[in-house]
Amino acid sequence: MWALMLLGIALSAHAVLIAWLRRLVGGSRTTTLALAAGALVLTLALFAPREYFGYTSFELFVVAVGASLYVGLVVAITLFGKLRSRVRSKPALDTPKDDAKEPAQGEAKEGRRETLIKLAGAASWATSIGVVGWGAVRGRHDFELTEVPVRIEGLPRALDGYVIVQVSDLHGGTFVGEADLNRGFELVRQARPDLLVATGDLVDFDPGFAPMIASRLADVAARDGAFAVLGNHDHYADAPAVLDALARARITALVDDARILRAGDGGGFALLGTNDLSAPRFGGRAPDLGRALAAAHPDRPRILLAHQPRQFDEAAGKIALQLSGHTHGMQFDFAASAFRIARRYVAGRYDKDGSVLWVNRGFGVTGPPSRVGVRPEITKIVLVSA
Repeated sequence: MWALMLLGIALSAHAVLIAWLRRLVGGSRTTTLALAAGALVLTLALFAPREYFGYTSFELFVVAVGASLYVGLVVAITLFGKLRSRVRSKPALDTPKDDAKEPAQGEAKEGRRETLIKLAGAASWATSIGVVGWGAVRGRHDFELTEVPVRIEGLPRALDGYVIVQVSDLHGGTFVGEADLNRGFELVRQARPDLLVATGDLVDFDPGFAPMIASRLADVAARDGAFAVLGNHDHYADAPAVLDALARARITALVDDARILRAGDGGGFALLGTNDLSAPRFGGRAPDLGRALAAAHPDRPRILLAHQPRQFDEAAGKIALQLSGHTHGMQFDFAASAFRIARRYVAGRYDKDGSVLWVNRGFGVTGPPSRVGVRPEITKIVLVSA
């Protein structure tokens, strides 16, 4: 139902946009129909359920590139339209004294204006595509290691300075392969983790990439191992296949479950993980925080792994720290700024009812394979005994 609502909104938006563009820049009926057909095909490609159409990685690549070009074109035409409206609405600064020369002078001025508008339109289109292109070629590979100290009430003194390295939204697939994993996991190793956690979306759409991701998590050889939870893309792909790949690599997947770590160091702490909110749509079990809490010792500090940050609304006050991802920091800085108004959790730290939430900006990409002003992140969480 949610997908149908999104599809309806997208199609309606395209219809309004195309009608507006035709009034703004003109164009024949054939051109308008071509634009409408292109928008329809792109929209259906972006929203088509995988279980019906069976996307391959290459098909997703084509869709993502097409979406990037389409977004750039829309931005360019919007800038073009604003400039054209301003130029055309600008009053003449002088009135010709010679009525006989007025038509020729008017035509010359109009010609110069049209040339200026076309050049400005081309420049704005090139700039838009250039920005998205830079984000695809450079921005999405510019990994950042972010260190975040977090005070944990009741954490044993022996664990003061304990390092948890979080990776999230790896999206193993067409856009995240061996080269990106090499670059990003070099930062993971530099952080010298006691514990490595992956907070969902290990693969993009193809479960065939799950063994590659699981192997990288295992290769880090963190002192207390690696743990993971599933994200919505893991359920889109094939949750059982992803879980199998994790198990084969000896990565512990926490699905509404918990483990006690470092029990010998003053009691240690409890690491919990919940299933993703999307699971019921794909035959899985809805996340059950109560079940995960029941599996953890009530007197030990609790750290929760949950793919979607909005699960913090339920967990706040019941855990010390929640680590999440899902949002990618919106991938584009201007989008992040806009979504902070509509979304409660976008990226970074949030505090509520004595609990802390950290939202990782993600390792990979989804949708347009680009990042502008929102660097991919590896988080080094340093626990501080309080």
